[in-house]
Amino acid sequence: MLAIVWAEKERMKTQTLVRIRALDGFNVELRIPGWQPKISVFLKIQQFPLDLRIRVCPGAYFLAKMNLGAEKADGLEISDLELAPNPVPEDEL
Repeated sequence: MLAIVWAEKERMKTQTLVRIRALDGFNVELRIPGWQPKISVFLKIQQFPLDLRIRVCPGAYFLAKMNLGAEKADGLEISDLELAPNPVPEDEL
């Protein structure tokens, strides 16, 4: 039973913040603070919705649904990429 619960947790998708670190042609390097903030994850630009590709640049933030229980980057299942809203200044919180 414990193995089944853990496997479900590894596959359960949660919306989380994604930061674009670099863009090299068709490859996008990103960091996922809610998963492993020091590990780079690489996606193809084609994995972003067509209307958002122009917004993919170093320093940009997106929201994505993914299985944060994955142990390794190749186990991540990333979907539903969207542009993150602008941050709210601290004095406006």
